[in-house]
Amino acid sequence: MVKFLQVDTANNGNLLIPVNGIVFIEAYLASQIRIKYDGQYAANDIFGINHTADVDDDGKIGSMVDVLRKLVIDAAQGRWSDPVVNITSLLPKTITNITLS
Repeated sequence: MVKFLQVDTANNGNLLIPVNGIVFIEAYLASQIRIKYDGQYAANDIFGINHTADVDDDGKIGSMVDVLRKLVIDAAQGRWSDPVVNITSLLPKTITNITLS
């Protein structure tokens, strides 16, 4: 069963993040997470998730990564009858856009 995480953005509407095929999730910048997929198409196998800055008092980035990893696992283990899970209210930062790279 294919699963998706849905995020609602103010300027770009409702966006979907595919759960299937995720290889890893990493903090790329203080305001961007990258999701690497095990895909067939080299041009479309990295999602960039842009969000408000995610830096703690020590200058460390990454709390969004930990939360997103948990939400991906939860979605994958969830009921097959719920293919789309809205995670907007569960994130510590606001997602502004999703890009392919």
